[in-house]
Amino acid sequence: MSNRALVWLSVLICLLPLFGEETSSAQEYTVEGVASFECIRAPDEPAVFFRLTVSGCKWYIRMTWPDNLSWDYVDASFDGENLYYLSCMETWVNNQRLKGEKVGDNIAVARISKTAVLHDAHAHAIAPVCFAYASGCYLDNVKDSRLEPIIFWPLSTGIFSIQNVVLQETEITRHPAVPHLPTRVVFFDDGLERNGTRAAPPFKRARPYDTGFTNAILVADSFTNVNGFALPTAAFLVVFAPKDQEFSPRDLGKTSNDLLRFSKYQIMATNFQAGSSMTSFVPRFPGITLVTDERFVDRALFQNYKSSSGFLSEADITNSHQFAAMSAAVARLAPMRYQQNANVSPWLVRLVLLAVVASPLLYFCLRAKGLRNGEAETTNTNPNKKKVRTCK
Repeated sequence: MSNRALVWLSVLICLLPLFGEETSSAQEYTVEGVASFECIRAPDEPAVFFRLTVSGCKWYIRMTWPDNLSWDYVDASFDGENLYYLSCMETWVNNQRLKGEKVGDNIAVARISKTAVLHDAHAHAIAPVCFAYASGCYLDNVKDSRLEPIIFWPLSTGIFSIQNVVLQETEITRHPAVPHLPTRVVFFDDGLERNGTRAAPPFKRARPYDTGFTNAILVADSFTNVNGFALPTAAFLVVFAPKDQEFSPRDLGKTSNDLLRFSKYQIMATNFQAGSSMTSFVPRFPGITLVTDERFVDRALFQNYKSSSGFLSEADITNSHQFAAMSAAVARLAPMRYQQNANVSPWLVRLVLLAVVASPLLYFCLRAKGLRNGEAETTNTNPNKKKVRTCK
């Protein structure tokens, strides 16, 4: 065989993988469906409709509610680098203005972060839906079996905290066909309770849950072939809580397997489409939007601003005076974290840390009070209080 023939043979061997299993960049599909949620501590929520587009490691989802009384829609996406969230309330804001009510000038709220999973008290169904249909790339790139939780509550920090993201040990089973989505995943609590702001060290849960327990189980079922991709037609997520003083004071658990079925998600796909027409995986602002940037929470807590043109870049944030002032304050307080000096009361340390960490919450509380006086922004708090449905 000539040298030229050997060269071409080598090239063909190198190209063979490209004609085999689909690469992540070629994995493009769209799923439409319905997600329902039930909880032992609150009335069942109405089903939400979703449209999820996946393109390799990127994804974009829009959720809408049947009543549409407060939120027009919620968008969330991952562009390969950042995680985005946008909640549009334009219809409700305009209706309030027609009634003569004084509301803020923003018609939407948004967030941007570096986390892998979206955690939101209102649109909490987004995480299990995206995990069921868009987690192939994420699972390919995790280094071990520890994952971000896909539930908002109950966790070792209580509700999910962006200031203390705790990865959970998991047992993962994936479908053998691309994009290798999960068929069954078990999430384990490690038996520790934690402060949401890391202002105090973790401590063990009450027995028998101090050794850990099963926190959630996701099962995907009835996979179908969509242009070569194995996608589930249904998925279920069951969430468990310990039978302790908080969740079951009249029926305490005897073993770590004695658990309370806290809530359940049911996800049903109604339509699949191969390919994607999505050109941008960053949500567009419908108008003036109140943004919370969580990408630098460890260095400078939360950065808040208004914009109608889009999210600010990392450089725009880190070069601002607000970022410099907050990062300096966080740096001064960092040595006090977990301090055990006998001359300094740990409760004093916690109070100081809490004051700094709670500053964004205080800001929103003050602005919420101003809302009643026509001074504040429109926040993501449900404006129609009768429609609040939280599993707490």
